[in-house]
Amino acid sequence: MKSTPQKALKELLVNLNLSDVEIEVYIATLESGNGTASAISKIVGKQRVTTYEVLKRLIKLGFVKVRVKAGSKVKYFEPVTIQEIKNKLASKKTQLDVSLKTIDENKDIFAGLFKKTSVKPEVLFFEGVEGVMAAMHDTLDQRPKEILSFSSDKWLDSVFSKHFLKEYWDKRVNLSIRTRGIIPDVLKATGYFNKIKNEKELREVRSLSKEQFNFKNEIDIYGNNVCIVSLEEGSEHAIIIRSASIAQSMRDVFEVMWLVSRRYY
Repeated sequence: MKSTPQKALKELLVNLNLSDVEIEVYIATLESGNGTASAISKIVGKQRVTTYEVLKRLIKLGFVKVRVKAGSKVKYFEPVTIQEIKNKLASKKTQLDVSLKTIDENKDIFAGLFKKTSVKPEVLFFEGVEGVMAAMHDTLDQRPKEILSFSSDKWLDSVFSKHFLKEYWDKRVNLSIRTRGIIPDVLKATGYFNKIKNEKELREVRSLSKEQFNFKNEIDIYGNNVCIVSLEEGSEHAIIIRSASIAQSMRDVFEVMWLVSRRYY
């Protein structure tokens, strides 16, 4: 299903690091065409003072232009064009490409800087959608041979865009990291994964009845790490535990459940 124009625009603006309220005000500015702060505040449903402060931020960030008609002190706010947004994304991509190249050229130096000085267990906390995606990338960055996953049926309706999930799966396949997952035996989950898709994406999946297995979160076990992800909308977060003994204990639990689960195709 294709995204609506407004939803697609929101995704673009998120990628340009605009906050939720900045996105709301920008879109309200689009709807107003060339409106005053008062007109825009009515569209967005926020107080004029709040809207005006957000508009000032958007002006500094280069997303909104302000105009004053001759003989008047009234300010009119005009959104930048989609071409200007495209230019900003292209500029950000160039900056990211340069940064990635710098990491590749200096990976040995950086490895020394980030070298762990202790073997004590670590607990890392990640907040928000961006934080959750960073935690998910860790499951690949650690370069494990295999990822073991407990997944809820809500995972596919998550805050992640299908683009992110595909990008994540493609990267895992490119790294030759296999995965085994246990999912609840509901059509939404079992209908999404089929034999051809799983073979292509280096995945094995088994299921358990909803009564036996009703996980609310995603749990990934990889190397000496366990990643627990909560996708409750509005309070998304993830926890990574770096501990060989905890990871092994969770791996043992997974293997027991794997033995009693069933292949559904």
